[in-house]
Parts: sequence; structure tokens; C-alpha cells
Amino acid sequence: MGLPIVALLVWGFWKGIFLRTSWVLFGLFLVLSLGETLFLGSFLKGWIPGYSLVIRSGFWLPIVILFAARLAMEASDNFFRKEFRKTHILSAWMIAWVLTYGASFALKTPLDLGGFGLSFGLGILAAIPAWFTPRWRWAFLISSLLVSLGQAATSVNVLLDRSYYDAPPRALSAMEKSGRLFNSPSVLEQAGILKGGSIAAAYEGAKQSLYPDWPLAFGREEAQVYNSLYLVGPDNWIWTSLRFSKAHSRRVMDYLDTRYLLGMNHFADFKPLQINGSPLEISENPTPLPKWFCVRQALAASTLEGDFQKASVGVWDYGKTCFVQDPNRAGDYQVRQVAEISRTPQRVELEALGRGPALLVSSETAYPGWSARVEGQARSLETVNHVFRGLYLNNTESHVSISYEPTTFRLGLFGCLLVWAFWTGLGAARWTGEGRV
Repeated sequence: MGLPIVALLVWGFWKGIFLRTSWVLFGLFLVLSLGETLFLGSFLKGWIPGYSLVIRSGFWLPIVILFAARLAMEASDNFFRKEFRKTHILSAWMIAWVLTYGASFALKTPLDLGGFGLSFGLGILAAIPAWFTPRWRWAFLISSLLVSLGQAATSVNVLLDRSYYDAPPRALSAMEKSGRLFNSPSVLEQAGILKGGSIAAAYEGAKQSLYPDWPLAFGREEAQVYNSLYLVGPDNWIWTSLRFSKAHSRRVMDYLDTRYLLGMNHFADFKPLQINGSPLEISENPTPLPKWFCVRQALAASTLEGDFQKASVGVWDYGKTCFVQDPNRAGDYQVRQVAEISRTPQRVELEALGRGPALLVSSETAYPGWSARVEGQARSLETVNHVFRGLYLNNTESHVSISYEPTTFRLGLFGCLLVWAFWTGLGAARWTGEGRV
């Protein structure tokens, strides 16, 4: 937000001019925005029930900025009042700036000396009530703010040449076959830090290293399916499944439709790819399963770890056997040839050729809001392998349509219509009332 804003907050807290509600809410959202940063976030996560739901600091930053702006407005209004002329405003302002600059070093984010010096000088001029009128002081304060925003803007808004966004990463050119990408733990750990001699070099390195979500921009799916709130997702299933045995982990790669594994692995049948100019070690899986297929047998699910323990003993094939949440669906099934007719982000059309009762199994998350229609009739989706979507077919049923139609979206639209109708009616009533007057 700029150095003058921070200095205004320090000065305002020192003088005790803020409304209690404002600084209490600011402090609350500031703590929430820490997430798991530093020691405080980890401490709060261990002591406050439910704090693990708010550890994503990015959710809270806009609210922190909003309340910081409000506090800065309260401080600036008092900063130019006459009663503060005799309260050593200049010395307080200088101390606030020095504390701000010192905090930048404590947090290992040193400031640009040139921009800081110019912003500091303009801020000092704004803090001399004996020399300048309030209008001039406002002008100096705004100029100081604009100068200090330069560094903040360049550090947050990184715009590179258009070719950077249009050209796909070099490694993708060697991945000709369909299937998902899987990031090994070493790749995920590396993706937590941007490294490079410059901002452009750091982002280019991230792109060529296929950091998570980069492939999505170029039409490639990833096996680890993230969602912002982590409410429902296969992350826990995936990482738990890889803890049992090498053979079980190998079968999990097949089940997740993992065609390419990024990073080191110990699977002997994975074929290493030679990609010039790519810093990644990439291997190709020769036997990934399709996203939708039929199984021969379904077992009633128990606990996640218990089922993984069962699957890791002996010869287990996720392409032939699955766990079902509904024990009534446990049993033997006919195997059909499943073909994907069409796919969009909101809809999947399938054709299951063959006869006899069948259980379709997928490696797509059973996220709330998905519904199915079989031969045009509504059909409930099954939960298979604890977190994935499945579907039961009767003897002669073959055509399946699965679409994303969340009730929450419809309720949101309905709420928007109610608000629109309310304000339209209020405006119309006011307009007709003024017309009558």
C-alpha cells in the first residue's frame, strides 16, 4: 500500500487516535492473514479450533488492505488537525518511518534506498505544520505515497512479454500422449520458491519446470486436483495411498491416469524422456487407465488406511476392483467397453457398450454438484474408492451424461435476482414519488 500508509498506521497507534472497532478488526484480519507464516500461525493452528480452515493467507489480504486503508484515513484526518501541531508530530512521523524501514530488514525485505529516500523527504515536508498549509501538506503526503507505490507495484504486478504467456513450456512438446501429469514430492517442494537472477528469469524457470497449475494453461491435466478451500479433494487419498508399498504406489499411478511423472521416481517400467532445455526429470507411464472404465468387482469400503492395506497385499488391480461407499453396490459386475463421446469442463458424455449390470469407475473427484443422467433419466452417482465418482448401470443402459449443476450456484443466481428486484423497485418507487411531488 506504500510506506506512508504504514507510517500513518504506526503514528496513529502511537497517538491512540483509532476507533476501537477499527483496530480490533484490523488486528483480527491481520492475524488470519498470517496463515502458517512465522511462528504465530503455527501456534494458533495448534490452539484455536478451526484455525486450519483459515491458513490460506491470500483469502484475508484484501480485507487486511481494506481495514489498513480505513485506519490510514482516520490517521490522515487527525494528522492535519490543529490540535496535533504541538504534539511533536514531526518527531513522531520520523520515528514511524524509521521503524517501518527497520521492520523491512527484520522481515528480510530491504527497500529501495532511492525510492525510500524521496518518499521519506516528501513525508517529512507533509509533517511540518509550521511551514506549509494543509493543502500543501496533503499534496506532499499524496506525492510521497505515489513515489513509494512504485516498488510495491513492480514487485506485485509482474508483466512479461506476451510470448512468455503464449509459448508453451518446452517439456510439453515431448508429451504427445494423453493422460495426466503427476508432480513428485520433490517437485512440489521446489515449487514453493521462485529462484532466478531477476523476476523474469525466476518466472521463466518456474514455467519451464512445470510448476503446479502451469500445464493447465496449455490443456494438460494434473493428477493432484486442487481446490481453493480444500473442502473436497483427492489430495489426502493420493498421499496416503503412496505410503504403503512400491507396488501399490505403481498401481495408483495407473488408476490416476498418470501418463507423465515429473521428478525422480523408482518405477522400473517408467520410460525417461530426453527433453532438451528442460530442467525436469520426466518419465512416461506405459499403462495409465482411462478416466472412466468398468470394474469386475466392488468391495464395501471401510476406512481409508484399512482399504489401502488390503489393496497393498497381493495382486490388486484398480482397473478391475474398487471400493464402494454404498455396501449395497458391492458384488460382481460385467465389464463393458467405455468410450468418452465428448467432454467439457461442465459435462462428460459416455457410452458403455455391452450387456449386464455394470459399475463405471473414474479417477475424477466426487465433488458436490455433479449429477448424472442415464438414458435421459436422473441417476445418483456412486462414491468409489472413497473420493471418486462412479455410476451403476442396469442390464441394457449404455448412454451416460454427467454434468456439473451445483445447487449453490442456482441459489446465488436467485439471490442476485432478488437483490436486483429490490433495488429496481426501490428506485422506481423513489422516481415515481419524486414525480408526484
